[in-house]
Amino acid sequence: GAPAPNPFRTTTLIPFALPERGAVKLRLLDLQGRIVRSLADGEFPAGQHQLRWDGRDDQGRVVRAGVYFVKLVTSDGTAMRRAVYVR
Repeated sequence: GAPAPNPFRTTTLIPFALPERGAVKLRLLDLQGRIVRSLADGEFPAGQHQLRWDGRDDQGRVVRAGVYFVKLVTSDGTAMRRAVYVR
């Protein structure tokens, strides 16, 4: 699913669903494709999930306002969504 709210100022929720238990990698990428934040890298049970991104990078620093891409990788494939961070 799409991040909501989007655009966001403080946090956005990123929903996704898995038909069965499996490995999940969820990354936030900048416009150059560099990983800004890793929100998930592990096994998740089947069902609905949502992860929260607070506009910070992996070192805890607030990122610049702008467009970021949410990349979800599962055994079923890869999905990309856009998230817009405003301050």
